[in-house]
Amino acid sequence: MPSWVVRITKRALAIAGGACVIVTAGSALAEIRISGARITEGQLWVLGQADEANASISLDDAFEQRTDSRGRFEFRVVYHPATCIVTVKTAAQSQQAVVAGCGQAGPKGDRGDPGPPGPPGPPGSSTPSGSQEARAGDTAEPREPAPPSPQPAPRPQESPPRSYLSQASPAPPEAARPPAQPEPARPKVERPASPVLGEWFVEGGFARVSIQPCGAAVCGSISWSQKGGEVGTQILRNMKPAGPNKWEGTIYDPQSGRTYESTITLQSASALRVEGCVLGFLCGGQTWTRAK
Repeated sequence: MPSWVVRITKRALAIAGGACVIVTAGSALAEIRISGARITEGQLWVLGQADEANASISLDDAFEQRTDSRGRFEFRVVYHPATCIVTVKTAAQSQQAVVAGCGQAGPKGDRGDPGPPGPPGPPGSSTPSGSQEARAGDTAEPREPAPPSPQPAPRPQESPPRSYLSQASPAPPEAARPPAQPEPARPKVERPASPVLGEWFVEGGFARVSIQPCGAAVCGSISWSQKGGEVGTQILRNMKPAGPNKWEGTIYDPQSGRTYESTITLQSASALRVEGCVLGFLCGGQTWTRAK
């Protein structure tokens, strides 16, 4: 099972969104082949393959690791090359590549000196005369109190006008009111099942994946494997509709423990195209067939 997931994500792959990797040095017969060099999510990723298995390989003479049994290597380090060009070396060969996404802005600089003060603002509004008199009265001699003003004679009480509401008939008692009619039940609308649901054989027929609903999306788990292991592992995750007979989500590789961006497309009732991408620009896929 892991081998076909790896073939989806690591196959010779199409580059999306323009030229992402440009080899700048090394002959056509170079033993080192760099398939991807990009800065993403704050890290430098460099992927490729050398003809030597289990060999020491370095990146810019600063990072070193060993190739796997097939000669593959993958650097993922927090590093920004000054010239946006990286060099990968073994004991016999070296290869260079231009790093995509390398021209991002650098760290924020120190704050500059404060500028000169601005011009003075307009003068405020003048103080009301009453306030000036009040402040002057604090130091002046006390004045004699003014005589009280005569109170107006009380008017005879007038009866309030009768409202037209007072002539209305009284409301009927609660018992006389008709009972409220219950709201009729709405018919339940059944949504049609997604055409991608069911059992699917992976390319080669050595594993089977069951695709079932998971909320508003669909997910796929291994229901049978020729090797007998990893049954029940969910590999297609949160696949949401992205167009007619197309879903987008992620695909999980249980061998490496990594998750990649993925799309599945129903090409026919018995053919499902599954594709996965590494770093968003190295992509490949395979076609699954529906189990009878």
